[in-house]
Amino acid sequence: MSSSFDDIRIKGRSATHVFPVGQFSPNPGTGFMHLMRTIPTGPTTVRQEYDVYKLHTPHATPEAHDRMLKFYRQVTEEDIELCNAVQRNVQRGVYTAGPLHPFHEEGVHAFQQMVKDALTRHLEEEQHFGREIWPARPEHPQADEFGAGCANILLCGKPGLEW
Repeated sequence: MSSSFDDIRIKGRSATHVFPVGQFSPNPGTGFMHLMRTIPTGPTTVRQEYDVYKLHTPHATPEAHDRMLKFYRQVTEEDIELCNAVQRNVQRGVYTAGPLHPFHEEGVHAFQQMVKDALTRHLEEEQHFGREIWPARPEHPQADEFGAGCANILLCGKPGLEW
């Protein structure tokens, strides 16, 4: 059952996913918009950051703000619970992808497809060149010499260090 907040939010909905870590969602029908960032913190963990902005519209009332916060808190709590359960099942080797909501989750599906496409292209490049490719690591001789010295000083790559 949708609330009046859902009905208003969807009428003015316009979510834009910014690959690879963001989403910008102006919702003029509610008087607010949000910016969400998903920042990897390790191989199996992320940090979510949210910014909420008030738009200069008649809909941006304190009551609308309270309804919007309640809605986002509920969705975020549900998403965290789902993500944690999925991650546990991935680690156990029993995860099976399920259907996504055709309207509310189309951005998630599109984002997942972009990640999958980027990883597939990267793997194909590594197979083509016969070696690992590290996009953030410079490949010119002077940088390699500097990088090795820097790695020794910072103890990068030493056993036991994590993200």
